[in-house]
Parts: sequence; structure tokens; C-alpha cells
Amino acid sequence: MPDFGKICANGIDAGTGKPVLAPMDPEEFANGLIGDPKQTTSLLAAAREEAPAEQLAAFRRVARKAIRQPKPVDPHELAKFGWAVIFTQDGDPAVREALTPLLEHRRKLATEVDARNYREFSGDDGCATGECVQDFLERHGVEPGPADSSEFPYYLLLVGGPEHIPFTFQEQLNVTHAVGRLDFDTTEEFANYAASVVAIETGAAQRPEAMGFFGTDHDPATQLSSGHLVKPLSGIAGKLADQRAHHEIIGPEATKAHLGDLLRGEDDPLAFLFTASHGLCFQSGETDQVLRQGALVTPDGSTQKLGLPSQSFAAADVPSNARIHGLVAFTFACFGAATPEFDDFAAASLGATKRGRVAPTPFVAALPKRLLGQKNGALAIVGHVDRSWPFSFQWEGQDHLGVYERMIRRVLAGHTIGYSMNPFGWRYAALSSHLSVILQAMRFGKTVSNVEIATTFTRNNDARDVLILGDPAVRAY
Repeated sequence: MPDFGKICANGIDAGTGKPVLAPMDPEEFANGLIGDPKQTTSLLAAAREEAPAEQLAAFRRVARKAIRQPKPVDPHELAKFGWAVIFTQDGDPAVREALTPLLEHRRKLATEVDARNYREFSGDDGCATGECVQDFLERHGVEPGPADSSEFPYYLLLVGGPEHIPFTFQEQLNVTHAVGRLDFDTTEEFANYAASVVAIETGAAQRPEAMGFFGTDHDPATQLSSGHLVKPLSGIAGKLADQRAHHEIIGPEATKAHLGDLLRGEDDPLAFLFTASHGLCFQSGETDQVLRQGALVTPDGSTQKLGLPSQSFAAADVPSNARIHGLVAFTFACFGAATPEFDDFAAASLGATKRGRVAPTPFVAALPKRLLGQKNGALAIVGHVDRSWPFSFQWEGQDHLGVYERMIRRVLAGHTIGYSMNPFGWRYAALSSHLSVILQAMRFGKTVSNVEIATTFTRNNDARDVLILGDPAVRAY
């Protein structure tokens, strides 16, 4: 069983085959992230003393009720909340042309009531290379805050790589909007994606029905993610959708071959897939980093050489006969969605000005690009930018599945992936607010423990770094 007192990340070094970060004690983790321990008082403990038990119990009752009762699906959702696409200012016109079927499909749905509910930002109106969200919104006369469909729609599709539209652009918008990204290497892949979405949503292709839950289980990190994330979520999904085919593969059976079988879907093509494993990690600029970083580590018996291609599921391993048309997937793994240029979790002092480099340039992972960009491909892939941490579902030895449970319930109820992922944006906003309070308290002399600072900082970044690849308005069901 894993040691709940240890902190670990879901990543395997491709060169050594060993965990990128060895399990650490909380103090060791905090000192490595923040610096030498100089503060000892925990704000979290103080907050607990100030909050009456009955207030906490009432809050939990309200939260559980909200989890149990997702809002009904609105077939006219885009007409109410709007949809927009944001291209880069120097984007290739051929990409816009390739996406035309999807854009016209969205325009039709979004403008049922008001023509302003569909927007295209391109050319001078598009995102300038490296532009931040605040500058973009100000340039278009949009006030930061809740979505106003007539001004700036709720559903936003970014088209372009992170070297042009930064990950931070997407992450900040996620707090108030449903945001997805498309980034492919060829115009053919953009066309394939557009055709896949339109075919599923217009009924030209049949939606799949099955769901799959896949979790490796071979070290402390994966024992946590399989036993305390995949297993309980699978149980929740099974109770919610007991009439749908339900595949659960956890532990020694969670191999590369069995993941390939799930994607082949010979009997039950998947509408929804949730995986948790290590993600393969490379040194900055190392050979195969772009092709294999974030590949899902899938041990086949031996755990001695986990960096080998035979022990991981990468883009090249997607079966040629995969039946993934209509798939929505969530991959919990380090770098499962993308890789930033700089490390947000590197050991450094709070005043450090230099950050560790993760890659020569930021990039979207090859595996989700392959799943989304092939003919009759997936509709959306959700995953992490940078490392994934157990802080998103467990801390202090207790499971906290709230955002994941809300996501699962919404997906299975037929909501869009963008709406289903809203709880992650709320968590990011709440943790950012809490972090700002901690830092302000420190500024005015409050003593705060390194563990409290480090865990709040990491949980904040972890919630921020979960992103949608694909159109946020697609649905699994």
C-alpha cells in the first residue's frame, strides 16, 4: 500500500525508467520547492479552528447535493451561451478553410436567437503571438469576468500552438469560460477533426456508448491514482450508467496491449475513457521528446525499464483499426496533454528569477494529437500541462474527489466537456485566492509553514494545468 505521508508525481524518466521525482516527505517536498524552512505556523490549521463544525457540515451537505444533481442538458445551449473561435493573427488561411464544416455547424447552432452569439477572431482581431488574456480582452473592449454571449461567448476554441497562444492564455480563460484548443501539424488533421465532430453531432455517424476506466498500479504514485482516483470514479460511473457497457482495467491487467484493445472497441466502442498512469518524461531537447513525452507508461510485468517504448503507449501505438470516433478521454499523467517551456514546479526560492527549462519550446503532446487528428477520431482529450500530482484528488491522507466526481456526473449526463470541466476552473480560482491571502499574510508578518505554502502552490498549479484539447462544446453522450 502507498504511504499517504509521502508526496509523489505521476511521471517516469524515459532515460532511467525511474520516477522523475522520488516519493518525498511533506517537509522535504516543501523545502525543495520553497527553500529552507523559516516559517512554522499553518494557516490551514488556523482556518479550521475558526470555522465552526456545524458550518463545515452544512457546506459538505450542499456540496454533495450539487454533485448528485447536475443540471439537465439544454439542447439550445450554444444559442444561449455562444461559441467563438480564436485564431492567431498570422494563422494559415488553409487551417480556417479546413475547419469550415465545424465553424458553419457551430454558427448555425449559436445564432438561433442572436447572431452575436457566434464570433470569429482572426487576422488583426486574432491572438497576437504571446499575447496575454488581459491585453486580448482589452483590445476587444471586453471586461474580464463572467461570459456575456453577445460580447464574448462562453465556449471558446483556440486554434494554434502554445508558441503563439500561450497555455496561460487558455488557463486564465478557463476560470470563467469553457475553453479548448486545436493544434495539429497538417491541415488534413484539422479537416479530419472538423469532419469527425460534425458527423457525430448531425447523426451521420453513430455515437458510441461504452465507458472505460484504466489505471496502472505498480508503485506509490500509481497505487494512489488507481486505488483512490480511477477505482472510485469507475464505481460512481457504474452506478450512474448501469445500462452502458463498462470496462474497468486496474492493476497488473492495465497493460499496453489491453489499452490498445480498449481503443479498438471491437465490441463496445468507447464514448468516454479515463486513464491514470505515469507519463513519460524526457530532458529538454532530448531525442523523441516531442514524439513521446506524455506517453502513458504501461508496464507489461517488469518495472525495471519503464522508459522503453514497449512499456509505454505513445502516438505511434494507436491501433490503425481504432474505433474512437466520438471518444472523449481524460488522461491523468504527467505531460499527458502538453509540455510547457519552463517548469512550474522546480525547486527554487520564492524570489528566484530563473526557472528550469522543460523543453526548447512548448508543445501539445503527440498522443492526443493523433487521437484527435485522424479520420473518424476522438472529439476531446483532457489532460495535464506539466506534471500531475495527487493533490488534485487527495491530501492529508483523505480522498477529495469533488471536481472529478462533478466532471464524471456531467459527462455521463450528456453535458459538454467544457461545462463538465468547469469545477477545475473553480478550484483554480479558489486556490489562487487562498494563495494570495497566504502571501499577503506573509507580507505583513504572518508566519506560515513551508508545507502550507508548497502544497497550496502545487494544488493551485495542478488545478490550473488541466486543459481540454478539442472543441469544448462536444459531448461524450
